Amino acid sequence: KSFYHMWGLKSADTVMNGPYYSLSEIVQRLGHEDRTIDLFKIDCEGCEWSSANDIAANVNIRQVLIEVHRRASGGPENVFKLFDTFAKNGLI
Repeated sequence: KSFYHMWGLKSADTVMNGPYYSLSEIVQRLGHEDRTIDLFKIDCEGCEWSSANDIAANVNIRQVLIEVHRRASGGPENVFKLFDTFAKNGLI
């Protein structure tokens, strides 16, 4: 069974109007706090940059499949920081 929720992803320290939640908030809302996410696929049109630390550190994820939007990255050095964050948290 699959379910779809009309929620947007945001970083934990960002305030936004509408149904936007950090990954840890989404996990809590779904009651998945003690579960492992085997595969987390993300294509959030640029939010990967502000959400990287939340994705890497706050939830038990085995594998991340991510579409990177370089234009929103702020430069190539941030691409390396993104993957470094994932590597330090065992996702690469």
